Amino acid sequence: MFRGVSQTDNDVTLQLGLDYSHISGLQAGLFASNVDYNTPTRREQDVYVGYSKEFANGLGLDAYVWRYGYHNESEINYNEYTVSARYKWLNIKYWYSDDYSGTDGKLNYYEAEISVPVNDNFTFSIHTGHNDFSRSTGIDDYNDYSLSLSASYKGLDYQLLGTTTDGKQFGDLEDGRFVLMVSKTFSLIL
Repeated sequence: MFRGVSQTDNDVTLQLGLDYSHISGLQAGLFASNVDYNTPTRREQDVYVGYSKEFANGLGLDAYVWRYGYHNESEINYNEYTVSARYKWLNIKYWYSDDYSGTDGKLNYYEAEISVPVNDNFTFSIHTGHNDFSRSTGIDDYNDYSLSLSASYKGLDYQLLGTTTDGKQFGDLEDGRFVLMVSKTFSLIL
């Protein structure tokens, strides 16, 4: 799921991420996933670099540059730039691309999320986002919404996500659905 739309033609996905975080606030990482757009590409590989700063009053600020890459379809590769502000349970982000998915069109994406710890094991989150596309992308603006419940159990992280959009252009790829995610995080010291 990416901003309320399935990127795997409603099939299961396997994803892998490798992240580096330095004490100075510098962050970098790689991300890979299978995708299915009914085109030659079946694999997405992304790279990001950024900076994260935490302040004593609980405020956090972030700035990142992402490069989205698609195997066998490099013409749809593109960059996104993001800034965000976090305070306690609230996280607000702004994303921008001046060449969204190789269309030469612009995207502004605004999102807000509230994540509330229910107890030591569970976190409940509410998310909303607005996709604002320039006409040259050929994509209409739409909103996405989600509710999720996250938990950790026996070394695995679980998230049950209910998501939907108000869009009318991607068929059943943007229909409301529940998604179960299971992940495992490993810490490496280099």
